[in-house]
Amino acid sequence: MKAGIGISRSKDFQTALQEAYRTALQRLGALKPDLVFLAYTYDYALDTELFSKIVQRNLRDVPHFGCSTWSAWSHQEMFDAETGLVVLALKDLPFPPKFFKVHSLKEKVDLWSSELGRALEAEPKVMREQSLFMVADSIHFNSGKGFERLRAQHPNLQVFGFGTSFGIPQSTVLLNGEVFSNALVALWMNGFSPWLGLLQNIRPEANQIHINRMSENLVIEIDEKPAFYRLCEHLMAEDDLPMMPPDDFR
Repeated sequence: MKAGIGISRSKDFQTALQEAYRTALQRLGALKPDLVFLAYTYDYALDTELFSKIVQRNLRDVPHFGCSTWSAWSHQEMFDAETGLVVLALKDLPFPPKFFKVHSLKEKVDLWSSELGRALEAEPKVMREQSLFMVADSIHFNSGKGFERLRAQHPNLQVFGFGTSFGIPQSTVLLNGEVFSNALVALWMNGFSPWLGLLQNIRPEANQIHINRMSENLVIEIDEKPAFYRLCEHLMAEDDLPMMPPDDFR
């Protein structure tokens, strides 16, 4: 299996998709991939109808799926908390791409797993080695006992994936040109189990704080101090920001 990755930070979605897709194909060394994964910042998909048309026009009959994201990177290229998208193009797949989709995640709670389980049981030829790559709307996804149910029903199934940007109302998932919210999409890899690894090094950025004043999403005062001054205090303690007199923060 071969892969090519392209990233673009153009503000115009059509330009960004064309640039990233072209770069991915060049690095892949092919004119057409067998599968495309697309991760994009939510602002591209605010107009879902236009977004779908552009995706369908550019990817056409290439199977594709993806989701909104907050950040992405590849080698020295990246975007973080800014407009951008990444295209992953794959060629010579060791499995035929097969997709599943589950709607109404919020209403179904953890019963999404039962729906996926039934879809897998309906497949006529299931290999012993198989994987399920899931991408879900983080705002409405509830793992609950869903993963336990899947393991019980399909003990040989390797399940992995991630959620869209948490806390952004416009979180979406993409499947073959169609955009969905409150949903998950899954790529079933029959006869293939990739190597998986998880690197985790997460710690709290600060101790408990009290927000005294705020307006909508703007924090004004923290711990009875101006928010920016309180932030600088934290940076001085955690990241060795040079000490400055309080008056310089005004």
